Amino acid sequence: MLPRLLLLSAALSAARASAQADWPAQLAIDVDTQSWDAAARVGAALVDEIRFGRMFPRFSDVPAEIRTRNLYADALDHTGNPGEARRQRSIARLLADPSTGGPAIDAETARRLDRLKADLLATEIREPAAFPRSGSA
Repeated sequence: MLPRLLLLSAALSAARASAQADWPAQLAIDVDTQSWDAAARVGAALVDEIRFGRMFPRFSDVPAEIRTRNLYADALDHTGNPGEARRQRSIARLLADPSTGGPAIDAETARRLDRLKADLLATEIREPAAFPRSGSA
């Protein structure tokens, strides 16, 4: 029973990851078509996924995160939440220039650095420094 549950859990995780990959495109479509309520919902879900480290986890993803936060801010402006829109634009600006950052950007940078370390360690190949020779004592 446990292996079946683990397999089901892995399948659900894979399906969710696949669906999440389409969220930034859906946000852009919703903003382009001025579907502001839908864009605000998708943007909120994306920001939650970013916060939990499940979207845009690498340094190379920063431009996509900046675009996502700016699109979400546009949706927030149109749905009557200008305060949160300013916050999202501020985070996007800080991501573009992390030298001016604060605690939020430091946390994002630390999260991405942890991912970079994990990726690097995953590629490490362990080889023995010297193989024992047969017959030598």
